[in-house]
Amino acid sequence: MKTSSIIILITALFITSNVQGQGWNLSELASNVGKGAFISGFDISTKFRNQNIGSELNITGNHQRIYFILGKDYMNFHFGISGGFFKNMPFIGPYIMFYPTSFLTFQHWSSWSAGIPDHPEFDLNDFYSSNSVFINIKYLTLSFVTMEFLDEWIILPGLRLNFQLNKKYTVSTGVEYKTQVKKNEPLFSMGISYKP
Repeated sequence: MKTSSIIILITALFITSNVQGQGWNLSELASNVGKGAFISGFDISTKFRNQNIGSELNITGNHQRIYFILGKDYMNFHFGISGGFFKNMPFIGPYIMFYPTSFLTFQHWSSWSAGIPDHPEFDLNDFYSSNSVFINIKYLTLSFVTMEFLDEWIILPGLRLNFQLNKKYTVSTGVEYKTQVKKNEPLFSMGISYKP
């Protein structure tokens, strides 16, 4: 395990101990490895919910990036703001999810950055934008993601299998097919999550 991953894990545990006393409760702790539309290397993710105000805080990081998403539920929508750092470059933007049914989810996530990766500046740039559809059928999640990342368009259809080990632990594995102008390739990932 790299030093940066250990630092992210310690930070996540520190935040966990501090927010839980303020009406926020840990709702999920997850770790993913591999590559995908929203997975990059070895990711550690913590989610907190505040049932009193219907809000969720997600903090995810690895050796290259760390970001947060703070959102609030409203009817069948989840509106949020996201921000973080990618290779020393700060970014911020909106995050919206729509749940028309229990098995169908639409997601939009975009952001603007100050500079470019490894070269932060006081210059606002389009960094990232994605539109996604997720269909959940029992243990299977089908996904279709269109993404613009650093001015490059990418399409990622995929599927993910989720296996619930018990009431608290779930393991998953998935594959997406990355289609872009320069290169097409399959992306594989796997993960484990804990829900108290």
